[in-house]
Amino acid sequence: MALHRKDYLKEEDAFHIRRTFSAKQLIDQTKTKRQHLIPCHSAFKVIMKTMPINLSSPYFFVNPNGKLEGKHYAIATMEEIWHQACKAVGEDIEMYSGLKHSSCPQYINEKHYSLDQLQMLTDHQRRESLRKYAVVTLDEKRRLMEGK
Repeated sequence: MALHRKDYLKEEDAFHIRRTFSAKQLIDQTKTKRQHLIPCHSAFKVIMKTMPINLSSPYFFVNPNGKLEGKHYAIATMEEIWHQACKAVGEDIEMYSGLKHSSCPQYINEKHYSLDQLQMLTDHQRRESLRKYAVVTLDEKRRLMEGK
């Protein structure tokens, strides 16, 4: 929600994550006070080409119906969109859990990343904070056991 257009660094093909919203206020630092450089996924580049650009807003993602300054998305709007999408596919999961708790196990169980690789990818500062998201399925344990 706090990502600005200028945070996409075209020459590096990456996003500079350096700000967030806290108590509905834009804060010029992340929760951990660390800045992150996250590569742009090739599949997202296709989406970026079709995204409308609102030159009157500094934000990368602009809510066309937004009433907030800069027309950025509000957390309530994002949660509403999330719940509508979940309902459409028959899921019942909270947005935070769905975003944080599902991507990490996917990287481990479907892409077979190690905890070290996952920590590098997600930029988690402490490995301990990553462990709670890194749920390993029985099939992945079997794959590891059998050395596949």
